[in-house]
Amino acid sequence: MKYLLILLTTTAAFAAVDHRALGAAEYHSPYDVAFSRDGRLLAVSDRSANAVVLIDPVSGRVTSTVSLDGPVTGVAFSSDSKRLYAAEFDRRRIAEVDPATGNVTRRFDAGPYPENLAMVPDRDLLLVAGWGTNRLRAIDLAS
Repeated sequence: MKYLLILLTTTAAFAAVDHRALGAAEYHSPYDVAFSRDGRLLAVSDRSANAVVLIDPVSGRVTSTVSLDGPVTGVAFSSDSKRLYAAEFDRRRIAEVDPATGNVTRRFDAGPYPENLAMVPDRDLLLVAGWGTNRLRAIDLAS
């Protein structure tokens, strides 16, 4: 039941977002979604627009759009929700974003074609699945 509730909340957030009314460009291609652990933000990777869109899931309003380098595939929040990680597929790296400001705080190598991301709960480890590589990398974010 918990998963169904999240799915319905995500659908409601997308239904409530009117990008044209907010002055935003057309929404191109949502690829991945992640809720912050505290439930206050929904991050959506927009692969074609090379961006991550941050949405308030209660109001459905876009709080910010973060432009990145190349197609953005996977997204994941840190365990404390203070950092967002986004895979820059063609650049073979991960962008670390401060969701409060929308600023990229650092970038690091992720290996070939990073596509899907997941945080190891309560640890500073980011799991990165590489498309077509038969590899899963664990990146220590504390280093």
